[in-house]
Amino acid sequence: MHSRTHTLTANVIESQEPSIKGSGAVNENLSAHFSRSTERRSRIIVPSISFLTVLCVIVGGYFRVANVDRALYCVDEMKTSLTLAGAKIFDFSHKCYEHDVKPDQLRSLINMQTADWKSTSTALWENEPFNPPLYFLMAHWWAERNGNLLKNIRSLSAYISLLEIPCMYVLALELFACPITAMLSAALIATSPFHLLAAQEARPYSLWTVMTILSLIFLARSMKQKTIPNLVGFGLSALGLAFTHLSSLRIFLAMITSAMLQDRFRLKSSTMVLVSIASIAVLAEAAWIVNMQSYLPLDSQGITWFQNHAGIGSSIKSWFGFLTGLVWVSNDNDTFSPIVSISTFLIEVAAAIALCRTAPKNSKILIGSTFIVCALSMLLPDLLFGGNQSKNLRYMVPIALCIQLSAAYWLARWNLSDRSFRKTAFTLITLIALLGTQIVSCRNIADSHIRSTWRPFEQFEVKATSILNGCHNPVLLGTQPNNGRIAVLMCLSQFLNPNVTINFASGATYPDVPTGHSDVFAWCPTDDALAKFSQQGYTISPAAEGLKTDQLCRLKK
Repeated sequence: MHSRTHTLTANVIESQEPSIKGSGAVNENLSAHFSRSTERRSRIIVPSISFLTVLCVIVGGYFRVANVDRALYCVDEMKTSLTLAGAKIFDFSHKCYEHDVKPDQLRSLINMQTADWKSTSTALWENEPFNPPLYFLMAHWWAERNGNLLKNIRSLSAYISLLEIPCMYVLALELFACPITAMLSAALIATSPFHLLAAQEARPYSLWTVMTILSLIFLARSMKQKTIPNLVGFGLSALGLAFTHLSSLRIFLAMITSAMLQDRFRLKSSTMVLVSIASIAVLAEAAWIVNMQSYLPLDSQGITWFQNHAGIGSSIKSWFGFLTGLVWVSNDNDTFSPIVSISTFLIEVAAAIALCRTAPKNSKILIGSTFIVCALSMLLPDLLFGGNQSKNLRYMVPIALCIQLSAAYWLARWNLSDRSFRKTAFTLITLIALLGTQIVSCRNIADSHIRSTWRPFEQFEVKATSILNGCHNPVLLGTQPNNGRIAVLMCLSQFLNPNVTINFASGATYPDVPTGHSDVFAWCPTDDALAKFSQQGYTISPAAEGLKTDQLCRLKK
């Protein structure tokens, strides 16, 4: 591969050099000079990028599989564990009704035996009716052999995420036919903290990433040559994508747009084949779309991101945070994040310009359509109808892939097309700084048990746990646990001391304040609950500095 890369590098550089006019002797001397310059640059570029790629793949692979049990278990992971055990979340709600519950009682619900296939499927349909089954069936098979510990389920996601790296290499090679661009794409995704966070979570996002890349690979091949193997590969990968995540709908829309743009909406029979395959994949998700529609009106189920209005300012801030998260993740307020965010934004603008001006037609159409369609399909509904989908980093996987592909293309093209050693050196320094920042960020993630960038409410949960554990004999009051609240309690139970008591009402109002406890706290109280506590003569205050009264408040008489 190195010889091929060396030859391609030299050919591209030579093709960029201007013709030299003048006398024969001068012409020969200048040609020899440019030839030697090209060879020297090739000897520098190819080994350097190859070494960086190998290093990034090794380091990125290590961080993905190391310390998978360090992070706090999140609400969605608890749902995964219960689903694999064939347990329905609401079956456990009565355990918290009108009587004291201790953390060890909730902890006993976490690590249960794996159920049979039928029970897991039934639990998935009730616990998470909007999630297709492919990942959960794979996780069930994995849990039967390794146990239903969340650590073991996380390891499945970590191992699946390793496939992202070679798949990204093949996709970039298919789009740009340049091994250096392919190597840079593999290096960027291997060390990206965004993909590391997805790799260490017992959820379907790593599998979704792999299936997305595979679908784009076969779509790119089918757009070039509509052979039976390419079409069959596209069909199978599209079905796998449909059965992995409901957000694949926007990817299928982008694929249909790409296929039609390639032929300028002339609706040729060959184009309609690709459109038909993508449409069949959309129909495959119809059952989960219908089930989700019946699920959304149930506000008590905990789906709030469809009702909360994001606002344009909040969405813009979230997207800049997403750009930063591709390269840098920090759990503390640091001064480095704005610098990384601005730098990443400038790199992406330059990469988008280079992609639009010089990329191959099919590559330009596929990457541009995927980025624009996926971005608008998340952003516009939030701005027009309300919601927080555009602020959820998990749904931005296809957008992240487009950004990384275009950035790799821009860096590779700048290296290959310019004769200046100074610019080549500057580009290599930029690349090393970019990859180094990502590696440092991956190290920060590996050393921390908090994933606040990926899970924005996690810092609140950690602070609440610390407050409750600091009391002698506290009680935590709340309304009837729903799908989300019971999972949050299960997360907190891992770190709560045995002396903490939990008491939830069986209805929509808070229970009467019990006696005999050193401290009384109310969990996410409503305005009506706060008014009720005030009428009973309680003084209401935030449980700690930095918390709001409607998150966790302390009651005193």
